[in-house]
Amino acid sequence: MKQTPRTGSRGSGSALALAACLAAGCAAAARADDAFPFLIPGFDAVPAATDVSTLSPRPAGKEGRVSIRDGLFVDGRGERLRILGVNFSFGANFPEPSDAEKLAAHLAKLGINGVRHHHMDARDIWRQKPDGTRDLDPEKLDRLAYLISQLGKNGIYSNINLHVSRSVTKAEGFPDADQLPGYNKYILYFDERLQAMLKEYARGLLTHRSPRTGRRILDEPSLAFVEITNENRFTVSGLGPLWSLPERYQREFQRRWNVWLRKEYKSTDALKKAWGAGSEPMGDDIGAFGDLARSAEPWSLSARGGNRARLEVGQPGPDAANSAMRVAIEEADGVLHQLELVYRGLTLEKGKLYTASFWIRAERPRSVYVDVSRDGDPWRPVGLGETIDATPRWQEVVIPFRATETLEERARWIFKLGDSDTDIWLADLHLRRGGELSALDPESTLKAGTIPVPRRSLQKAVADDVTGFMEATETAFFAEMHRFLTEEIGVEVPVSGSQARWQALSAFEPLDFVDAHAYWEHPRFPRRPWDARDWLIPNQPMVRVPGNDALTRLAWLRVWGKPYTVSEYNHPAPNDYQIECVPLLCAIAALQDWDGVYVYSYQHGSESWESDRIQRFFDINGNPAKLALMHLGAMLFRRGDLRPAERELSVRDATGPTRGDALRHRVGTDLASEDLAAGVPAPEEKRFESDTGEIRWEADDPARARFLVLAPRTQMALGFIGENEIQLPGLYAKTAASPRNFGII
Repeated sequence: MKQTPRTGSRGSGSALALAACLAAGCAAAARADDAFPFLIPGFDAVPAATDVSTLSPRPAGKEGRVSIRDGLFVDGRGERLRILGVNFSFGANFPEPSDAEKLAAHLAKLGINGVRHHHMDARDIWRQKPDGTRDLDPEKLDRLAYLISQLGKNGIYSNINLHVSRSVTKAEGFPDADQLPGYNKYILYFDERLQAMLKEYARGLLTHRSPRTGRRILDEPSLAFVEITNENRFTVSGLGPLWSLPERYQREFQRRWNVWLRKEYKSTDALKKAWGAGSEPMGDDIGAFGDLARSAEPWSLSARGGNRARLEVGQPGPDAANSAMRVAIEEADGVLHQLELVYRGLTLEKGKLYTASFWIRAERPRSVYVDVSRDGDPWRPVGLGETIDATPRWQEVVIPFRATETLEERARWIFKLGDSDTDIWLADLHLRRGGELSALDPESTLKAGTIPVPRRSLQKAVADDVTGFMEATETAFFAEMHRFLTEEIGVEVPVSGSQARWQALSAFEPLDFVDAHAYWEHPRFPRRPWDARDWLIPNQPMVRVPGNDALTRLAWLRVWGKPYTVSEYNHPAPNDYQIECVPLLCAIAALQDWDGVYVYSYQHGSESWESDRIQRFFDINGNPAKLALMHLGAMLFRRGDLRPAERELSVRDATGPTRGDALRHRVGTDLASEDLAAGVPAPEEKRFESDTGEIRWEADDPARARFLVLAPRTQMALGFIGENEIQLPGLYAKTAASPRNFGII
């Protein structure tokens, strides 16, 4: 693991200069003093051999708006449009006009034909008023409009993001603003006032008329896409975040919950019958859960990644009769499943009632995820899966549930703890057959609208209804926002919602295209979010893990019949293998025939456009390991040098398929069909070849792991290719040794 107090130093830039040199095919000897500065000037638009701006017809949108035909993006000429883009974040969207002109020409030279305008609503676009409220800053809107026009002049399309990082304030009429979730996410889907504010913002932004061009932003021919909200977890978060909200939001959630239930069920009796309340005699434990006075066995602690922890027994329990075990957490990397307390080998019978019970306390308030789940792929809960709020006071937790699968010694009881370094104590653990299951109290009725939102899922029927309600709420929000944008404001370009994995796939139904995000080895912050001095990035190459990589995770989230984009992707600095980022992204996107990919981010501010160093985890401006290979990505993906896979595979549920199939065939989700069987490679398989024969990914020998492109017009060898002979159909190379033997030709 690599832990560094700061980034953006000149040392970081020079360390990567060698990687960029190898990326250019240099025969460098393995000596550190052979490194040299490799700078790609931020305003350079001088014609050169690597200038691929001719791939972008100018101006963008000259022949008409971007539209959708047969589930794919097409330009105004009716020709297939693929976007190779970057993100402009925060102040980067408001450059000086003279900088905007030079930036646009530079991006076009690199092969970029899309810019996603992101994080504008955090702070930069607002003008503060004396009373503490704010409105849109006309000067910033003018700068944004001019940037969009200059990008379009150079053949580059724009993607406007609406709700990304705005947080409402007390001055704006939210007295509980400091108690709301970050960026007002989650509650946006069911709070009418927040929705009205988003509409007001969208109208002011998109209908702004530029004094320089005389056009409104929404009338710019190069405006191609609008995204409603960014990484907004709702259905996928479940009910957990609800209980930390101020009471008025909980009341509104419950009101909508009862409205939905009345549509689904005719009476309270019908609801009770559907939810299957019942009881069975309480039996014995189905396992031996340990004498915690002397030993933690058979519980085991699994600490992976950046986690360090130990088990201590014989600790004081909730009373004199019970001892406790302590999970003493020395370091947590912020990833929930990387630190787990597990009991394995349990047997469950489908449909039978079980009751889990335990006492818990924490060093200070924290959440603890607990489930009873499969001990093997897919690692899904089988009746119990919820988050418990633990405090310094002992509390007893009793959770009845019905098993959803029969498992012979293949179930596990697990506590997931990796999201916090706060210690916990557990005592008197039991998992018994039987119990009493009731989701409703006798006084609650549908007619009165008093059916409570369940604190616990209890059983599959209740959990399914909670999910159904949340998906319906999400879908209704997107349908209304889509209607508002297209019918009231006059937006004529494709509109998307949040991102797949953050949004239920079914909620894309009223939207025009599906979008997703992924990162390879995203920075982790073990103590304080986004602490620039305290972070971890595993220094691992993705080329060694085909099928467990960041890209094939995305492939199954494509929904057939709609265009698919990946609007955020990166291998953040200072990973020493960053040259993988652009070639692998564009190769997999071409193989899967996606419609657009964007590297996150080009830059986060409006200064340092001509940076001579790597500035942040994500910024690629000034990072030669990314910029030097953008033209290659444009050839593979935009020019179509690499053919899409020939065979299609589909599933109905995108959470469970085998990832490796995405390295052979085109894959996606068909929400209207039953699951279709896909070929399942063995877990140890490390070699894949696309059904076109143009991609080979070989990682059976980690020291020689490599990714090959064997297309007629573009061939590539990426990975551990040093001290080797590379033989491709149109290329032979003999490479010298280097410190990591890692590079690209």
